[in-house]
Amino acid sequence: MYAEWGWISNAQAMFDCVTVQDVVLWNALIAAHVKQGHGAEALMHYDKLHNTGISLNAVTYICSLKACVSVGAVERGRKIHAEIFSNPLLQDDLVIGNTLVDMYAKFGLLAEAREVFDMLPFQTVISWTALLAGYAKFGYNEEAMHCLQKMKHAGIAPNKITYACILRACGNTDAMESYRLHGEIIRQGFEHDLTVGSALVDMYSKCGQLDKARQVFDQIPSSSVVLWTTLISGYLKHKNCKEALVCFGSMLQYGVTPNAITFLCGLKACGSIGALDKGQEIYIELARTEHFMKQLPIANALIAMYAKCGSPIKAQEVFDNLPLRDVISWTALISGYVQHDHGQEALECFALMEGTSCSPNAATYVCALQACGKLGALVKGQCLHVDVSQKGLETNLFLGSSLVDMYLRCGAVIEAEDVFKKLPVKDEGLWNALIAGYVQNGESKIVFSLFDKMIKEGRQPDFITFMIMLKTCSQAGLVDKFETLFEAMIEIHGVAPSLEHHHCMIDLLCRMGELIEALTIAEKMPFEPNIVACHSLLSACQKLGSTNLGTCVFDHAMKLNKKNAAVLFCPLA
Repeated sequence: MYAEWGWISNAQAMFDCVTVQDVVLWNALIAAHVKQGHGAEALMHYDKLHNTGISLNAVTYICSLKACVSVGAVERGRKIHAEIFSNPLLQDDLVIGNTLVDMYAKFGLLAEAREVFDMLPFQTVISWTALLAGYAKFGYNEEAMHCLQKMKHAGIAPNKITYACILRACGNTDAMESYRLHGEIIRQGFEHDLTVGSALVDMYSKCGQLDKARQVFDQIPSSSVVLWTTLISGYLKHKNCKEALVCFGSMLQYGVTPNAITFLCGLKACGSIGALDKGQEIYIELARTEHFMKQLPIANALIAMYAKCGSPIKAQEVFDNLPLRDVISWTALISGYVQHDHGQEALECFALMEGTSCSPNAATYVCALQACGKLGALVKGQCLHVDVSQKGLETNLFLGSSLVDMYLRCGAVIEAEDVFKKLPVKDEGLWNALIAGYVQNGESKIVFSLFDKMIKEGRQPDFITFMIMLKTCSQAGLVDKFETLFEAMIEIHGVAPSLEHHHCMIDLLCRMGELIEALTIAEKMPFEPNIVACHSLLSACQKLGSTNLGTCVFDHAMKLNKKNAAVLFCPLA
């Protein structure tokens, strides 16, 4: 009774009072620990039972194998398997066999799982599902789908758990397979099941079909925190942070209590779009469930949220109240300071971290190097470079890009080139950092040769590369070069022109006095001109004395953003 209710201490006390402890009693105690997630304690009692000389039965082995799974005890599981194999009475036990398949599959030992599966006297839906789940969990999607087909050919109908498992694999395959499986689930009458429904929402989210995921979600009669969290994380994964936060709010209105993962998703969504007010609401909700506030991942997410939302004081407050800090805590705080141009505070924070037992990782060094670049702190940046080299991190691509960027921002071109040359892999981000650095240092001629070299070495210029190049042409008044690059961007490299790319074109035309053409581009481009484009147009209107056009542009800018429109008064002065 106590074991069934999860009162382990009471169950243990009753067990200790019993004079004759048979295998049934031992099994009840071991099973209770497994049920409560106490795998280590379950295996400890298994060892004690072993030492009593009492014969173990199938239930004992089944419980012990489940305990091995819960604590990741691979070798212990193999040892218990060997014991089972040495007992002729248990070799053909189907429940034990299914448990072994499940254990090996969950460990990712799929060859061993298949070997046990093939040795079973016969396979049931449980056997097939255990094997299929392992394939799906570890990314062997084709094998999982093949397993499902073989199962059907063997005359065994998939159950709800089977479908929930196979949908995990389907989320990483083509959309047609997703629709086919969904149709099959509807025909079986499983579409309203909470477990299957959650898996369907997850599958459609992974496929990027968020409308379909929401449609499935709305058709499920009952909801759970897992179902809500699946939908919220799907929106977050595809950068639809506003909708993720709307779902988070709806979840609370329906009286569903968020779990740790839900809170993490909510905080990340707030940080991504700078939704400080919503982040504060989530913080208040967290405070109501005090045990979440004691979890370090939640606290780290809070620090990151406040930091990204431009509230470093609140981020520091959460950080200061932490009883324990890890590298993620420190990096989140430092990153927030850097992001909002508090470089000095970032470096002070980094120095404090170095005085603790917590060592910086690659991400921490990236933040510190960014701070050095923004401050022009070359000496500190060089010291960090030495630390990075001593720790063997110099060839890390992200760190390499940060080092190149830092040196170029500090005007140390030779050092930047040296780091660049030593990196074994040079991706688009690294090339962009080098090209942007030369632009900043006024080396426009070198920029074009670097751009050509980047392409010759097999790297495709991306959105950012063309932003840098087009801006360089605009500032230098290179009309022909601009036109050539803009055309190549679309025709050769397949990069769709963005609002920022069009702004470069407008800026160039304004600088060249081609005001009418600039206005034509602004009107025809598939984006609403923002405050930056309006500023360029107004400057050109002032320069050319075109008052009427200037007034029209100004009125449009005021409608766009009254707060930021103050910058437009400068050209009018």
